[in-house]
Amino acid sequence: MRKTVVTTLAATVVVAGLCGCAPDPFADPTPAPTPSGVVSGFASHEEAFAAAEATYRAYVDAGNAQRAGDPSSDPSRYLSGAALEGERETQEDFAKAKVRIEGDLNVASFRVTNASSEVLDAVVCLDVRDTRLLDEAGQDITPHDREDRLGLVVTFEWTTGHALISDSKTSDEQC
Repeated sequence: MRKTVVTTLAATVVVAGLCGCAPDPFADPTPAPTPSGVVSGFASHEEAFAAAEATYRAYVDAGNAQRAGDPSSDPSRYLSGAALEGERETQEDFAKAKVRIEGDLNVASFRVTNASSEVLDAVVCLDVRDTRLLDEAGQDITPHDREDRLGLVVTFEWTTGHALISDSKTSDEQC
Protein backbone atom coordinates (compact mmCIF):
# COMPACT_ATOMS: atom_id res chain seq x y z
CA MET A 1 0.00 0.00 0.00
CA ARG A 2 2.75 2.47 0.96
CA LYS A 3 4.60 1.94 -2.31
CA THR A 4 1.40 2.62 -4.26
CA VAL A 5 0.82 5.84 -2.32
CA VAL A 6 4.42 6.92 -2.80
CA THR A 7 4.42 6.07 -6.51
CA THR A 8 1.08 7.84 -6.95
CA LEU A 9 2.36 10.86 -5.08
CA ALA A 10 5.54 10.95 -7.14
CA ALA A 11 3.48 10.84 -10.33
CA THR A 12 1.13 13.49 -8.98
CA VAL A 13 4.07 15.80 -8.36
CA VAL A 14 5.06 15.57 -11.98
CA VAL A 15 1.51 15.79 -13.32
CA ALA A 16 0.73 18.83 -11.25
CA GLY A 17 4.06 20.26 -12.22
CA LEU A 18 5.09 20.68 -8.63
CA CYS A 19 8.43 22.19 -9.20
CA GLY A 20 9.68 25.22 -8.10
CA CYS A 21 8.20 35.05 -6.15
CA ALA A 22 6.46 36.98 -4.06
CA PRO A 23 2.77 37.30 -4.81
CA ASP A 24 2.21 39.48 -7.83
CA PRO A 25 -1.25 38.64 -9.18
CA PHE A 26 -1.80 39.28 -12.84
CA ALA A 27 -3.87 42.36 -13.56
CA ASP A 28 -6.67 40.74 -15.58
CA PRO A 29 -7.26 36.97 -15.32
CA THR A 30 -9.75 36.98 -18.21
CA PRO A 31 -8.62 35.35 -21.48
CA ALA A 32 -8.11 38.09 -24.05
CA PRO A 33 -8.22 36.88 -27.67
CA THR A 34 -8.20 39.41 -30.48
CA PRO A 35 -9.96 39.19 -33.86
CA SER A 36 -6.64 38.84 -35.71
CA GLY A 37 -5.78 35.70 -33.72
CA VAL A 38 -2.72 37.27 -32.13
CA VAL A 39 -3.04 37.23 -28.38
CA SER A 40 -3.78 40.59 -26.80
CA GLY A 41 -0.63 42.18 -25.43
CA PHE A 42 1.72 40.34 -27.81
CA ALA A 43 3.10 41.58 -31.12
CA SER A 44 3.40 38.08 -32.62
CA HIS A 45 2.76 34.41 -32.03
CA GLU A 46 6.49 33.95 -31.36
CA GLU A 47 6.32 36.55 -28.59
CA ALA A 48 3.30 34.77 -27.10
CA PHE A 49 5.09 31.39 -27.31
CA ALA A 50 8.12 32.88 -25.55
CA ALA A 51 5.83 34.27 -22.82
CA ALA A 52 4.31 30.82 -22.24
CA GLU A 53 7.74 29.23 -21.95
CA ALA A 54 8.93 32.00 -19.61
CA THR A 55 5.83 31.43 -17.45
CA TYR A 56 6.55 27.71 -17.16
CA ARG A 57 10.22 28.27 -16.36
CA ALA A 58 9.26 30.88 -13.72
CA TYR A 59 6.79 28.38 -12.26
CA VAL A 60 9.51 25.72 -12.01
CA ASP A 61 11.94 28.23 -10.47
CA ALA A 62 9.32 29.34 -7.92
CA GLY A 63 8.66 25.73 -6.91
CA ASN A 64 12.38 25.05 -6.57
CA ALA A 65 12.79 28.16 -4.42
CA GLN A 66 9.80 27.23 -2.27
CA ARG A 67 11.17 23.76 -1.62
CA ALA A 68 14.54 25.31 -0.75
CA GLY A 69 12.81 27.30 1.99
CA ASP A 70 12.08 30.68 0.38
CA PRO A 71 8.89 31.79 2.16
CA SER A 72 8.19 34.48 -0.47
CA SER A 73 8.06 31.98 -3.34
CA ASP A 74 4.57 31.15 -4.61
CA PRO A 75 4.41 28.86 -7.66
CA SER A 76 0.60 28.89 -7.57
CA ARG A 77 0.58 32.46 -8.91
CA TYR A 78 1.38 30.97 -12.34
CA LEU A 79 -1.63 28.61 -12.23
CA SER A 80 -5.34 28.70 -12.93
CA GLY A 81 -8.19 26.24 -13.33
CA ALA A 82 -7.38 22.53 -13.18
CA ALA A 83 -3.66 23.19 -12.68
CA LEU A 84 -4.31 25.32 -9.60
CA GLU A 85 -6.73 22.77 -8.17
CA GLY A 86 -4.24 19.96 -8.89
CA GLU A 87 -1.50 21.88 -7.09
CA ARG A 88 -3.69 22.29 -4.01
CA GLU A 89 -4.69 18.61 -4.02
CA THR A 90 -1.06 17.53 -4.41
CA GLN A 91 -0.01 19.66 -1.45
CA GLU A 92 -2.81 18.12 0.65
CA ASP A 93 -1.88 14.58 -0.45
CA PHE A 94 1.77 15.16 0.44
CA ALA A 95 0.86 16.56 3.85
CA LYS A 96 -1.43 13.58 4.60
CA ALA A 97 1.20 11.08 3.48
CA LYS A 98 3.93 13.01 5.32
CA VAL A 99 6.23 13.08 2.30
CA ARG A 100 8.11 15.87 0.60
CA ILE A 101 10.22 16.52 -2.44
CA GLU A 102 13.80 17.62 -2.13
CA GLY A 103 15.91 19.03 -4.94
CA ASP A 104 15.37 21.00 -8.10
CA LEU A 105 13.36 20.21 -11.19
CA ASN A 106 14.70 21.59 -14.47
CA VAL A 107 13.00 22.26 -17.78
CA ALA A 108 14.89 20.15 -20.32
CA SER A 109 12.77 21.22 -23.30
CA PHE A 110 9.64 23.17 -24.20
CA ARG A 111 7.88 22.72 -27.54
CA VAL A 112 4.63 24.38 -28.62
CA THR A 113 2.26 21.85 -30.19
CA ASN A 114 -0.93 23.88 -30.61
CA ALA A 115 -1.80 27.54 -30.25
CA SER A 116 -4.77 29.79 -30.73
CA SER A 117 -5.80 33.21 -29.57
CA GLU A 118 -7.26 31.57 -26.45
CA VAL A 119 -4.90 28.75 -25.40
CA LEU A 120 -1.52 27.23 -26.09
CA ASP A 121 -0.44 23.61 -25.62
CA ALA A 122 3.18 22.60 -25.20
CA VAL A 123 5.10 19.43 -24.52
CA VAL A 124 7.46 20.03 -21.62
CA CYS A 125 10.20 17.63 -20.66
CA LEU A 126 11.23 17.92 -17.02
CA ASP A 127 14.57 16.69 -15.79
CA VAL A 128 13.90 15.19 -12.35
CA ARG A 129 17.32 13.60 -11.71
CA ASP A 130 18.12 16.08 -8.93
CA THR A 131 14.90 15.41 -6.98
CA ARG A 132 14.10 12.87 -4.33
CA LEU A 133 10.89 11.92 -2.57
CA LEU A 134 11.46 11.75 1.20
CA ASP A 135 9.30 10.35 3.98
CA GLU A 136 8.79 12.11 7.31
CA ALA A 137 12.00 10.54 8.69
CA GLY A 138 13.98 11.93 5.75
CA GLN A 139 14.41 8.51 4.12
CA ASP A 140 14.60 8.45 0.32
CA ILE A 141 11.47 6.73 -1.02
CA THR A 142 11.90 7.74 -4.65
CA PRO A 143 10.71 4.91 -6.92
CA HIS A 144 13.79 3.12 -8.28
CA ASP A 145 12.24 2.79 -11.73
CA ARG A 146 11.50 6.51 -12.14
CA GLU A 147 12.66 7.98 -15.44
CA ASP A 148 15.20 10.84 -15.38
CA ARG A 149 13.01 12.91 -17.67
CA LEU A 150 9.26 13.14 -17.56
CA GLY A 151 7.00 14.45 -20.30
CA LEU A 152 3.99 16.67 -19.73
CA VAL A 153 1.41 18.25 -21.98
CA VAL A 154 0.86 21.69 -20.49
CA THR A 155 -2.01 23.98 -21.44
CA PHE A 156 -1.77 27.73 -21.00
CA GLU A 157 -4.59 30.24 -21.10
CA TRP A 158 -3.98 33.83 -22.03
CA THR A 159 -4.62 36.78 -19.82
CA THR A 160 -3.85 40.30 -20.89
CA GLY A 161 -0.16 40.17 -21.72
CA HIS A 162 0.43 36.99 -19.67
CA ALA A 163 0.10 33.24 -19.83
CA LEU A 164 -1.20 31.11 -16.96
CA ILE A 165 -0.80 27.34 -16.70
CA SER A 166 -4.35 25.98 -16.78
CA ASP A 167 -3.75 22.23 -17.07
CA SER A 168 -0.95 19.68 -17.03
CA LYS A 169 -1.05 15.98 -17.92
CA THR A 170 1.55 13.30 -18.40
CA SER A 171 2.66 12.73 -21.96
CA ASP A 172 3.65 9.54 -23.74
CA GLU A 173 6.14 11.55 -25.76
CA GLN A 174 9.73 10.47 -25.27
CA CYS A 175 11.87 13.10 -23.58
